[in-house]
Amino acid sequence: NVLEEVVAKEFQERTGKKVRRRNQVFEHSLHPFLRANIDREVVRENAILECKTANQFLAKEWAGDEVPLSYLCQVQHYMNVLNKDYCYIAVLIGGQKFIWKR
Repeated sequence: NVLEEVVAKEFQERTGKKVRRRNQVFEHSLHPFLRANIDREVVRENAILECKTANQFLAKEWAGDEVPLSYLCQVQHYMNVLNKDYCYIAVLIGGQKFIWKR
């Protein structure tokens, strides 16, 4: 996704956190059939960043503390595979509104 880099940079600017790309497929240490391909790893935190884009018609799915269920399942899986404590999800909605959640 071309906008993934834009979302990751905006996350860094808004939070002051540094992230880095990890271009590899990770496997769970005990169950190698469980794999994850994360967008970014958060530097100096045991956390990952998942970058998303959504059209304006899906904005309500991101209201308040909400995260669409499919994305929630995805990041829970990634956290399990990589043994991470938490995940940030950053989303650009309609090409204009940026939000992030932990």
